[in-house]
Amino acid sequence: MTAQDERPKVTYADMVAFVCELAMFPLVIASVNYLVVGWRSWLIGITAALLVAVIWARWMAPSSSHRLTDPRRYVAQAVLFVAIGALAAVSGLLWLGVVFTVTSLVAFAFSRTEQHGRS
Repeated sequence: MTAQDERPKVTYADMVAFVCELAMFPLVIASVNYLVVGWRSWLIGITAALLVAVIWARWMAPSSSHRLTDPRRYVAQAVLFVAIGALAAVSGLLWLGVVFTVTSLVAFAFSRTEQHGRS
C-alpha cells in the first residue's frame, strides 16, 4: 500500500461541506448588518463571526484537541447551521438562510456517511 492509498479521498460532499463552513462567516456578518443600523453593525457582525469561528475551532475542527465525537459533533453542527440560517431569515435573507441551512445539513451528513464508510 502506498502513501497515496492511505490518504483519505476528498469527495464532493467534503468540498460542499467546506464551502458551507466558509460561508458561515460572511452570512453571519451580512445578517447582522441587515439587523443593526450604523457603525455598530460591523462591530457586532465581526464579533459574532469570530464567536462562530471559536466554537467551530474548539469543538468541530478536525485538528481540534477538544473535537466532539460523532454523533454529538453532527448535532452541534446542525444546531449551529440552523441558528445561522434562522439569523439570516430573521434579517430578511430568508432564501439565503434556507439554502444555507439545507445545503449545510445535507453536505455534512453525506460527508460523515462517506467518512464512516471508509476503512
